[in-house]
Amino acid sequence: MSNKTIGLADRVYDYLLSVSVREAPLLKRLRDETSKLPLAMMQIAPEQGQLLSLLVQALQPKKCIEVGVFTGYSSLVVALALPPDGHITACDVNEQWTSIARRYWHEAGVEQKIDLYLAPALQTLDRLVAHGQASTYDFAFIDADTQLLPDDLTLPLLWGGLVANLFGLFVPLASAVIGAAAGYLALWTIYWLFKLIRGKEGMGYGDFKLLAALGAWLGWPMLPQIVLVSSVLGAIGGIAAMALKGRDRAAPLPFGPWLAGAGAVAMFFGQQINSLYFR
Repeated sequence: MSNKTIGLADRVYDYLLSVSVREAPLLKRLRDETSKLPLAMMQIAPEQGQLLSLLVQALQPKKCIEVGVFTGYSSLVVALALPPDGHITACDVNEQWTSIARRYWHEAGVEQKIDLYLAPALQTLDRLVAHGQASTYDFAFIDADTQLLPDDLTLPLLWGGLVANLFGLFVPLASAVIGAAAGYLALWTIYWLFKLIRGKEGMGYGDFKLLAALGAWLGWPMLPQIVLVSSVLGAIGGIAAMALKGRDRAAPLPFGPWLAGAGAVAMFFGQQINSLYFR
C-alpha cells in the first residue's frame, strides 16, 4: 500500500477524496501526524483504508491478523469496523512507530481489540501456530513491503473457500475445486518457465496459493480476469514506483497485493466485467 492511490492525477485524486472518502477525524489526525515522518510513504491512503473498512463490515471477521503495523492507521480502520467480539493480532518490529499506533488505539477505545507483537512476523506466526492458532484467522492485511504470504494465511483462506462452496455459497463446488487447482498450477507454470529462461525466481510460492485461494472462493471463470487485472495493476504500480520514487528496476516487486486487489475487484464486480467482455 501507499499514502496515495497510484496512477491518479492530483485533480482526479482530490476529487476522489472530496466525493467518496468518509474519514473519521481521529484517522485524519493520525494520517497527518504520520505524514511528518521520514517514511510517511508507508502510510496507506484514506481511500485504501475505506476499502479495508468496507471489506471488514461485509465479511464480519472475528479474528484478524496484520503484518506491518507502522503507525497503526490500517489496524485502527479495521478495529473500528470489527464487530464487538472481533480481535486483531498485529505484527511489527518497530517500537517507535507502534508507540504512535498504541496512542491512537487507546484514544479510539479499541486497544482491547488489538494484540501487538514486536518481533519478526515469521517468529510471531510460528509462535501462534505452536499455540494452536493455525487456521483460526478469517481476515488478513499484509504490508506490501514485507513480501510475505505465509501458509498460515493462504492455506486457511484456500480451505475456507472450498468449505464455503461445498454448500454453494458463491460458486458450485466443482468450479471452486477447478479454480483452486488451476490457480495454483497457472502461476506455478509461469514461475518455472521464468526460472528456466531467466535463471531466477519471478514470484513466490505464496502467490500460487493466494491465486488458488481466490479460485476456491470465486471459481475458475474468474481466474483469467484476476490474473489480467493484477498484472496490469502490478505493471502500472512498478512503473509508477520507478518514476516517482526512484525504485531500482532490479528490486523485486511484490505481486501478492495486486493479486489481492484484483481478487477484491472480482468479488464485487467480476460478474459484470465478464458479462461486458463476453457480450
